[in-house]
Order: sequence, then structure tokens, then C-alpha cells
Amino acid sequence: MRRDIERRARRYGLSPRIPASYPLSGLVPANKVAILGVEEGWIQDYTCATYRRWFEDGDMAGEEPNLSACIEEIGHDPARVLADAQSERIEQVLTRATDEATELGIFGSPTFAVDRDILG
Repeated sequence: MRRDIERRARRYGLSPRIPASYPLSGLVPANKVAILGVEEGWIQDYTCATYRRWFEDGDMAGEEPNLSACIEEIGHDPARVLADAQSERIEQVLTRATDEATELGIFGSPTFAVDRDILG
């Protein structure tokens, strides 16, 4: 798997340092920013930026300086995004998504649900 990741990364001009640090202590903040990114239409840019910084620079996703640097890199104000991501509304969206994943039997990543069938 590691060699496959390295080969694929080279095709896209990436140079990850594997293995990347894991688990993420900043998983919840990363997910909250991601939810806001989905709602506002910049999730793909954020995901690419945060994973690149995590896998290439060693800046853990969901932690500083990764969070603010990625948000700024994709053209958004880190102070606004981080404040909005901490709102009760985003907390409720994350809680509902987590509850739904638990109900479906999802326990890790990557896991996908199609209708109620779990693939992973």
C-alpha cells in the first residue's frame, strides 16, 4: 500500500512522507471546518490543502498551524472560519452525522454507505 501511495502521489506532483502521524488529536476541529467547507463550497480545496500539509509538511490536520494556514491558502479568513466552525449549529451537524454513521455500523475510515449497504 505504501509503495502504491508513493507512485500515485508522484503522478500528481505530491511527495508525502509516509507514515503520517496518526491518530489526529485535532480530528473534531478538522471535521467541523470540513462541514463548513461543504456548506460553503470549498471542501475540496480545504481537503487538498490540509492533507498536503499533513502528509508533506508534518503539520497535523485539525491543529495549528495547519488549520489557519490552509484556510488562508484557499482564500478565506481563518478567524471567521474557525469561529463559524465552533458554532452550535456545526456541532449539531457533526453530532447528527456521527450518530448516522454509528447507526449504519461505520467504525473506521475509509468506509462508504450506499443506501444502507456498508462498503469499506
